[in-house]
Amino acid sequence: MRRKYQEAMPKNETIGSAAAVGFTYCNQLFSIEKEIASLTPEERQYQRQKRSKPVLEAYWSWVESVHALKGSKLAEAITYSVNQKVSLNTFLEDGRIELSNNRAENAIRPFVIGRNYVLT
Repeated sequence: MRRKYQEAMPKNETIGSAAAVGFTYCNQLFSIEKEIASLTPEERQYQRQKRSKPVLEAYWSWVESVHALKGSKLAEAITYSVNQKVSLNTFLEDGRIELSNNRAENAIRPFVIGRNYVLT
């Protein structure tokens, strides 16, 4: 989701644009995750409820208020967010779930690259 907002940000408007607002919400969530990474899953869940949930609720309110041009990168980011809402909110309920799937993507990357190499 964060990447979608980054791609939607106009080059000259990295602060005031709607995409920058979405990107900032994502950064806030990642910042909280970094701060609570060393906690136990139970403590992480508690901190997410206390700290991340209000950010996420504000984010969803903001998403509902944004009017993006159909077909724009911002509209793609908003649509992606809405489609992932249930999955994204799941991390609030379980301290074992990561906010990002980067670790999983990085784990399978060597296999995908190897597979693509063999198939060419």
